[in-house]
Amino acid sequence: MIETTPFFFIATSYGDYTDCSMRSGMPGFVKIVAPGTIEFPEYDGNSMYRTLGNIKCNPSVGLLFVKFDGKTTRIRINGHATILDDAEALARHHAAKLVVRVECEMFSNCPRSVHDLEGGRLSAYLPHPGYEPPAPDWKSRDYIKNILPANDPYRRQGN
Repeated sequence: MIETTPFFFIATSYGDYTDCSMRSGMPGFVKIVAPGTIEFPEYDGNSMYRTLGNIKCNPSVGLLFVKFDGKTTRIRINGHATILDDAEALARHHAAKLVVRVECEMFSNCPRSVHDLEGGRLSAYLPHPGYEPPAPDWKSRDYIKNILPANDPYRRQGN
């Protein structure tokens, strides 16, 4: 999913300022270059440099990869970013002004609350007046049932 995405969201911060933006490109613009390491190009933009400026001051970043099809697991990435401008890094990314490398940990997320925008359907798992959402499949897994919060309606009975 990471290497075929046409976009992702990135959160950066510095001091009391937090910023979230989207990065997009042709599928393949994000590259996994080593275990736990991804890179993406910084293309010509609005020249505000909020994301890059924050990274320069605070390398901690959060990325979110999501496909709005209602079924694909989201991927969250937390890590530390560095900004590269060497010829070798730039050569790996067509039209890059700079390259951002992220040493990271990746986490998958349940797709339960992701809407199926491609199919024009909102998630069936979100509560609204007069509707009780179904239990997500993952809550019935043996290794999960007993560790759900005590007030979770899907927690195994008797625990």
